Amino acid sequence: MAARGDQPELSSVIAVPIMFQDVLYGVLTLYAEDRDAITDRIRDVLSDWGEIMGYAIKEAERTSAILSRQGTVVQFSVESAACPLLRIARNSQCTLFFEGLREQEGDEATVFVRVYDCSAQQFIEAAEQATVISSITEVSESDDGILFQITITEMFIASVLARYGIRLESIMGTSEDSVRVRLVTPPTIPVHRVVDIVSTEYPDSTLLGTDDLTDYPRRQTEVGDQALQNLTDRQREALELAYHGGYFESPKGLSGQELAEQMDISSSSFNVHLRTAERKLLDAILGSSYPSDSVRSWK
Repeated sequence: MAARGDQPELSSVIAVPIMFQDVLYGVLTLYAEDRDAITDRIRDVLSDWGEIMGYAIKEAERTSAILSRQGTVVQFSVESAACPLLRIARNSQCTLFFEGLREQEGDEATVFVRVYDCSAQQFIEAAEQATVISSITEVSESDDGILFQITITEMFIASVLARYGIRLESIMGTSEDSVRVRLVTPPTIPVHRVVDIVSTEYPDSTLLGTDDLTDYPRRQTEVGDQALQNLTDRQREALELAYHGGYFESPKGLSGQELAEQMDISSSSFNVHLRTAERKLLDAILGSSYPSDSVRSWK
């Protein structure tokens, strides 16, 4: 055992929070013998390091979330009206199920939402009151609800949570003051971290409960993600509308003409966008993994 006098005398200390978007992942504490060892420059460097590490941890958890096959359902009661979809669900007392999210340049995103417990007109009128909703299109209506394509010009609850690898499943209007939000998070992100994230982004939130989910839906593979990134905006819009509108189902849901009208283009233009998107996806998934130049060099 070392003598007490052999231990260094510590004269200064600094605690560096490891954070991303106000979510605390941990704290690094450093000590020094010199009273003046921790200069302003060192403080600035360590502060930047804490933010970089927070972002790195968030991205590592998000990547693990993409690869995970299991998860946990986490439900919250949220009173915040910061997000337009939270306000719409609360004011209209309807239920929103999220079926697709496509983030675009800046904070803009397109989301596919299936609506229950209110009419299409009621939902559209509520959505048009939100200045951040730039467009809303009714895609289809069936016994499974009314499907809408919505473009939102700023970050909203689904895109905020997606940054952390958390999937928003539904929002249910339960009273005039709050909504119930159902999230799905992979096992790589602990529930206490989810609570921290949600309460940070939406302070008036209360955890209602959790439940294990053994069939957590896996996101697109890396190849699929890359293929989608290679599509133009019009090609991806045509593909998403066709998929969510039941174009590929039997019996077919919406026709090519109906989908073209939603995009405000001709049927022939819609077919060109859709077929090009299909070809790019099939090339990425089924095509050769070797560049054509490499194949030719073997001959």
